[in-house]
Amino acid sequence: MMSAVRGLVQDASHHTRAALAKNIVGLTSVLSRNQVFEDLLPLILQLLRDPLADVRINLISQLEAMNDVVGLDVLAQALLPAICQLALDKDWRVRHSIIELLPSLAKLLGPQFFEARLADLTMSWLGDRVASVRTAATANLSKISEAFGPAWALVHIVPKVNHLATRRGHIFRLTALAAARDLMLVLGPEQTATTLLPTVKQLAEDRVANVRLMAAVTLGEIGIELQQHGKRAPGDAKLVRDVVEQQLVPALDALVRDHDSEARHRAEVALEEVRSGVKSGAVAEIELGVGGESKL
Repeated sequence: MMSAVRGLVQDASHHTRAALAKNIVGLTSVLSRNQVFEDLLPLILQLLRDPLADVRINLISQLEAMNDVVGLDVLAQALLPAICQLALDKDWRVRHSIIELLPSLAKLLGPQFFEARLADLTMSWLGDRVASVRTAATANLSKISEAFGPAWALVHIVPKVNHLATRRGHIFRLTALAAARDLMLVLGPEQTATTLLPTVKQLAEDRVANVRLMAAVTLGEIGIELQQHGKRAPGDAKLVRDVVEQQLVPALDALVRDHDSEARHRAEVALEEVRSGVKSGAVAEIELGVGGESKL
């Protein structure tokens, strides 16, 4: 059987190699531990270096099963070069696929490994030229923060998002707004008010109208989420009320007088939602760009 598998690893058909990559880890159930390390592991490592991205992605998707067999140290050393190559692949769909695998990868490898080897890579995706990649990358920040906890996110993620809001390209600032909206679900009302809300309010005064209107959407989202939290946790009701009345409403009031008509409209809808405590559904999801191949 192993002789046949060795042949499949070098098969001329990339479809065959991709199918093998998705199933090869299952062979560990019929091999001894010595056979896994001596015969199977070299083939797995060879597939991780396959020139076709789909082969590497299929294998990385079997991460948890591989960890049970070969151990974390061996796995981390083998995976990192493959992940780095896929992260920089010229096909945006490949980059998108590896981003979707990253939360489970981060959870398995742990916060220390993530901070040392994957954090910079994760943040680099936030400036990707393709909108779909940026959207997936911002969603990943909250998933990783949820896995490692709010305290970890405050130290390792929030400062990077706040720095992103100061970048020159307005796409970076739009991405910071989307990240703030996702992270508030992890941080809770107090930390959202002290660490993220100042950045969103700053972007509500941005020179680019599109950034201001998205800031209005984000302020509305934060307001609704804070009020929902206040209902679930009555002990935080006063904090929520103070944040809404003293920070969110004044910021949205200023945007209602914006010289850009679309920004004014978004601010009016958000302000109505915040005052009523109910999301109307009139404002769509925050957009980081239009179409799969939108450029910076």
